[in-house]
Amino acid sequence: METLLENGGQKLAHDGSLAVVEGEQALLQRACLRLTLRRGSLPGVPDFGSRLWSLGKSGEHLEAAALEAAREALAPMKELSVVEVKASRREGKLGLRVLLRRVKDGKSWEVLL
Repeated sequence: METLLENGGQKLAHDGSLAVVEGEQALLQRACLRLTLRRGSLPGVPDFGSRLWSLGKSGEHLEAAALEAAREALAPMKELSVVEVKASRREGKLGLRVLLRRVKDGKSWEVLL
């Protein structure tokens, strides 16, 4: 059981206590956290996070670089694998679609960053 994170903070339940997540939702929350935090931004944990933020100008090899960065970020999470990353640009902003698969049963999720 983990605290539910929303919009960069902890979400509160209706009774004012911290909202919690577990199971698949907690797994996906951990994966999203690793994918969205800048690698090395947490003091004392230099290998946590990803380099995805730095890929904005990677050109024609953007998706290959993003796939490598996503796999590196999620490497400690042995229960998930990164299947593919698709990139798109809208109004000058980079968007990524990351396809994750749970190793034990093959269940897949799409994460939009």
